[in-house]
Amino acid sequence: MQNMNQPSDSVASTILDVFYESETQERKSKEKQASKRRLQARRAIEDYLENKRLREATEDYYLSK
Repeated sequence: MQNMNQPSDSVASTILDVFYESETQERKSKEKQASKRRLQARRAIEDYLENKRLREATEDYYLSK
């Protein structure tokens, strides 16, 4: 009986390996996308703050004349 279960166990193991690899790749892909979104958000915030500083500096320059 044990010999008959071995092919079945091998198939089940292979299926589990494929499923695990698929899940791992999906998780990595989601992490990469989240990382890109965080980077874009951080850059947008930095751009906003830089523009704000430039506007304030420009206003200060014109008001001081």
